[in-house]
Amino acid sequence: MNNDLENKNGLSPDKLDQALATAEDLLTRSQVPFLVLGDTLRGVLKEELYGEGIELGIRERYLTKSTLGIMKLIRPDLKVEPGSIYFEHEGVPVDILIIKRNYKCLENPDTVFYKVTEYKIPNPLDGYFHARYLIK
Repeated sequence: MNNDLENKNGLSPDKLDQALATAEDLLTRSQVPFLVLGDTLRGVLKEELYGEGIELGIRERYLTKSTLGIMKLIRPDLKVEPGSIYFEHEGVPVDILIIKRNYKCLENPDTVFYKVTEYKIPNPLDGYFHARYLIK
């Protein structure tokens, strides 16, 4: 598939890749471990991103005042809401779910390579996709 072609929602795989790289940079510089979730996870597994934005997840315990302060210094446009953190990168929405509860599928994440980076993903995947909309 040509990466210059846009999805039906107007987001090309290249734009999504750039937004994922930006989110990864933000979280890595803030020292917050994260998981790839939702349609972003499906795209990583298929080796080409698609969808309406980037979906990631972080454990609430890693979101301290200090890490949140670093995140806001890096991205002044960051919106922090109960349960999520949000920003846009060149028109691509980036949603970071703040995970408060413990879920078996998130206890021992697996690692996959996508492009030149390794990402943590839920393990087992079936357990995650079964509980995807219940995770908070």
